[in-house]
Amino acid sequence: MSREHLTLLWKWLALGLLLYVLAGVVTVQGGGDIFGGKTGASPEKDGNAVVAYMTVVLGAPLFCLSMLVALLYARRHGTAWHERVPVLLLEGLRTGSWEGRVFQGAVIFVLVLLPLYGIGHSIRIANDGPICEQVPDGSPPGTEARFWPGGHWTILDLPDPIEYAPGRREQLRLVKDEAAAKICKSGFQLDWYTFWFMVVFPGAGMALLLLWIGMLFRPAGRKRAPADPGDAVAGWHQSG
Repeated sequence: MSREHLTLLWKWLALGLLLYVLAGVVTVQGGGDIFGGKTGASPEKDGNAVVAYMTVVLGAPLFCLSMLVALLYARRHGTAWHERVPVLLLEGLRTGSWEGRVFQGAVIFVLVLLPLYGIGHSIRIANDGPICEQVPDGSPPGTEARFWPGGHWTILDLPDPIEYAPGRREQLRLVKDEAAAKICKSGFQLDWYTFWFMVVFPGAGMALLLLWIGMLFRPAGRKRAPADPGDAVAGWHQSG
């Protein structure tokens, strides 16, 4: 891919990530549905923990994709950190100038650090929701579901459901509150993939971020012929 391809791809990935995560965080903080963002859950029906969980489910993989594109761009283009960040909106920006550096720093803050904070905040909110195990069919009337209160990071290491019959286990669900946990009919189903969304993808995103930072500030190598025409403008002539 050329410089322009990577810039365009990163722009849409990063903006989509920002808007989705921002919509989820604002919703769990009691705000409205901004920008028409939909997290796939409602705080009134499902509770803030489920909304936050859905924010992480899409936000963490998107963050990993965004960082992969940013990492590829930083590896291929530029000789200083401000040249190794894709230039968005301001085509032809002299990133080596003081205002150019400020702009590139603001891009990093808004499109990388803010979504990362939002994902971390959403993981913490998702942890506050109780987890329950559905009551098996045929149980006596009034039988309450097993449940685990929120706040103990159970969502990162789910309990094993009871096997009521050979090969049959009831669902674990993240629900709104203790009352909903005793019924265990609403909320969102949790399973083996929960560990990937809550631990693996966020952890991979952090690793990619650290690798990206190292790539941004690596020493400039010996100048060579540009890989594409865009390098001649942004890579060679943005030093002052």
